[in-house]
Amino acid sequence: MRALLLCVLSTSLGLSLITVVCLLAAPMLEKRYSPKGLYAAAVVLVISFLIPFSLLMPRPLVTVELPSQLDQVLFLYSVPTPSDNTPLPAASMNQVLSETENGSQTTTESFPANADRQTAATPIKATESGVVYDDTALLTSEKNTSSTRFVSWLSLLGWCWLAGAFLFLGWQLWQHHQFVRTLRRWRISSSSDHYLQILINTKAEMGIQSNIAMYICPIVSSPMLLGLRHPAIYLPDETLTEDELALVLRHELVHYQRKDLLVKVALLLCRAVHWFNPVMLPLSRWLCYCQEASCDSSVTRNATQEEKRFYSETIIRVIRRQVQTKTQLCTSFYGGKNGMKKRIFSIMNQNKRKAGLVLCIALVVTTLLCGSVLALESDAELAYPQPAWVHAKSGTGAYLLAGPTANDLSCPMGIYLNGTPVIIQQVVVSSSGRDWDSKEGEPNWAEVIIGGDGFELGIHGWMPLRDLVYQSADTLPTATLSAGDDSGHTRLYAVNDRETPVIAMRQDGTEVRVLGQLSHWLHVQFEDQAAFVLLDHTSLSPDADQLLFDLLPERFGGTTRRELDANYLYQKHYEEKAALYGGLPLEFWSVEDKAWFGQLEDVHLQAHDHYYLMPGEEDLPQEKAIEIALATYAEKAKLETVTTGDVDVYPGFYRLGYTDPVYWDVIITSKGSTDILAWITISSPEGEVLSINGRSPDGVAVPMVTPEGNG
Repeated sequence: MRALLLCVLSTSLGLSLITVVCLLAAPMLEKRYSPKGLYAAAVVLVISFLIPFSLLMPRPLVTVELPSQLDQVLFLYSVPTPSDNTPLPAASMNQVLSETENGSQTTTESFPANADRQTAATPIKATESGVVYDDTALLTSEKNTSSTRFVSWLSLLGWCWLAGAFLFLGWQLWQHHQFVRTLRRWRISSSSDHYLQILINTKAEMGIQSNIAMYICPIVSSPMLLGLRHPAIYLPDETLTEDELALVLRHELVHYQRKDLLVKVALLLCRAVHWFNPVMLPLSRWLCYCQEASCDSSVTRNATQEEKRFYSETIIRVIRRQVQTKTQLCTSFYGGKNGMKKRIFSIMNQNKRKAGLVLCIALVVTTLLCGSVLALESDAELAYPQPAWVHAKSGTGAYLLAGPTANDLSCPMGIYLNGTPVIIQQVVVSSSGRDWDSKEGEPNWAEVIIGGDGFELGIHGWMPLRDLVYQSADTLPTATLSAGDDSGHTRLYAVNDRETPVIAMRQDGTEVRVLGQLSHWLHVQFEDQAAFVLLDHTSLSPDADQLLFDLLPERFGGTTRRELDANYLYQKHYEEKAALYGGLPLEFWSVEDKAWFGQLEDVHLQAHDHYYLMPGEEDLPQEKAIEIALATYAEKAKLETVTTGDVDVYPGFYRLGYTDPVYWDVIITSKGSTDILAWITISSPEGEVLSINGRSPDGVAVPMVTPEGNG
């Protein structure tokens, strides 16, 4: 749906430009080209709107990238996945997922794992700035499963477009049906042998052998041709002379000969597909005018001026009421006052006009170029978070690590089986194994969350990017809860820690799906939820036991859950604050935010290089520290004075341990820049300058660099 919507939008946008130019130039074109040539040009435009150029032209010259937020997940739904060893085309990453960002989780309906089953999964590829997904693989499965898919903004807009197209088309077809029912109720077969004979003679003159009915209908405002399978000409309840009737019938039979009703069908489909495009209405009116004017031109091809005048008067006379028809699937004499006026002028025009072949060829070439030159595409590098599945390049699963480094693969935090759903938070470049075939500079690690938000529920960590895929037919093995205590129930925890909340109690014997193992904990799924249970409180199925055994490392990592969560929260809060400074280093933050960072380190890491804090009442005031630093810098730079109008200053108050002494660091930079001119350390509360750029004040070479770059 996403690809189809982008195709329609790019086609509509590119061809709308041509259509607007043609409509604006229509008065000039009508003077220069014959009605038949203009009609052919209008038909070319309509048909062009129905051609999926961006799908047929894989490499457009211009690609407009839409915001990646349009691919963000809105909600999930589950669908059955057929199998019977039938290969399914791999969808894009934005078609299948298994878990929402807030931790609510769904799982595929699975069956006992079969280690010998061959699964083709679509791998995740990496670029320098993100992840892209290979859409060339095929997915096979031996049994019926259900997969979970999501709806993004683009896919939601796609469904809205499709709903609008069907609503428009349905409304038009319903109006046509109602109109035909009304005609059948009021129509009367022509009982005049004279009328029928004129129809037979006209058909014979035009070489038409098909059976075409003729009806008199009092509710018809003007003559029309109706019916694709059973064509019929409807005439208003007006008395016509033999010559008038012959002209009217010839006009409608020209429509029949040229299959103009099929053009009307194409126009209806075009308006349905591009119902959102305001250009469709004027294009529709112009095509209808060109169709009728072209028909007039065919009828009066060899007529004299007097005969053309008579034909024009006939057109005006047979229009009983100035009412537009209520269906688009018919021809109509009346096309509005302006249309009728232009038709009469066109009929009476004696100037020789060009056939329009060159115009049509130019329009075909232009539509092909504009249709194929432009393509809309959402950013292939997905906005995070994004869903994926574990599917190891080799083995029964992948390792979950505390950090993105291949050095920790020998002692992972946990092991997760193929088929485990994850949420990718970010991708980075880091060390890799020898057999990874990683390209230098390409991301090869993914930060993932499994079974929740990674803190209050579930777990977070790092996995090799090569072991993640966007769609997988792997199924998860089972285990049975068996705590064996007096209550007959097993406790399921939010995270792998007995001090965390118990999120559920389930009766012994309840079957769960096994995601993975973290030391003596199992990570399982039950009732569309994820939870942790002690390994001793479960009975693994033979499949689960074998799969986990094959994946077990020599030992699990020694990082405790509390350490992992502390590091995670520390990094998360630090990155949020750093983003406010555009990624500037901590040294360029405000005094208040540096003190906030010191508290962040104290709470989550219990370790500091510089323990930033706020100065107390007895400490050297910030203004005084800045004054001392500027005076010191002015002296060393051989300047009379330096003020905050000349340079930027970034003060910070800290101590090196948990006790005194405390210091002020004042960084002086060029105005509007982060180029450091001086880094001055001052004791508090004494106000003594201890160092300049890491050296004692007496050891600094003078003159120092000035704000103007001298020295």
